[in-house]
Amino acid sequence: MKWNIENIQLSELGESVTTESETPGGRDGQVNSGRLGLKSAPAELEMEPFVARNRSLTQQVRDFLRRAIFDETLKSDTDYSVSELSDWLQVSRTPVREAVLQLEEAGLLETRRNKGFRIKAVTASNLASAFQVRFALEPLAAGLVAASGGVSELIESAFLELQSITESPPNDEKLSRFMTADRIFHEAILERAGNPFVTSCVKEARDVTYRRRLTTESPERTWQQILEEHVCIYDALKAGDSLRAVQAMREHIRTTGEEAFAQHGMSVDPLWTAHY
Repeated sequence: MKWNIENIQLSELGESVTTESETPGGRDGQVNSGRLGLKSAPAELEMEPFVARNRSLTQQVRDFLRRAIFDETLKSDTDYSVSELSDWLQVSRTPVREAVLQLEEAGLLETRRNKGFRIKAVTASNLASAFQVRFALEPLAAGLVAASGGVSELIESAFLELQSITESPPNDEKLSRFMTADRIFHEAILERAGNPFVTSCVKEARDVTYRRRLTTESPERTWQQILEEHVCIYDALKAGDSLRAVQAMREHIRTTGEEAFAQHGMSVDPLWTAHY
């Protein structure tokens, strides 16, 4: 299974993988990820699907659609309908409809009268708003984790995965794994911080900022520079140094934001880059 880092997350939450026959819905309860796309799915989605306890079919559909939005399998200039997504994924319309509503609430798509729905394009305004939230709250979360007395197993596992991936030059497969490990690293910090309001706000903001492409030839930051930012965060968390953890996370969000704006051809909003 390609998305092995996700198994770490499930294990941390006390969940386990079930067999196909244990979960109802779709084809034995599984989303057919290979059908995601107009004709054929991209290679990164051609994976063995998994079904975990406490993960409803709606959650699975939502997660697959989120990935399809992030990697631009679903385009912002195209109208989609619940019925065609239901056909592509080979599941009933109900979980698809519920997943679409959840993604609309998260700001990733918008419903269009008599036209289904469309993926929201990234704008300078919503990108700046999302980074304002991340810049304000993720350093706070890092400081709380450092003050709590240590990193969780999930934070450490995700960090070690990031280190392992970057031991050799990047390629498309490694970049996909890196982005997954990065997401889990940040979400694990939020969970460890123990503030559900911070977690909720940042996760929605990350859904917007995650829609950027990490390439093998990024002009903004090298492979090793990105890793080093995570090393600074992890070392501060491990040492229980709250001030250093806040500063390291703030610097990481700042450089990530600058890169995201550059990739979208936008000028940097000074409001969220100011150190306060």
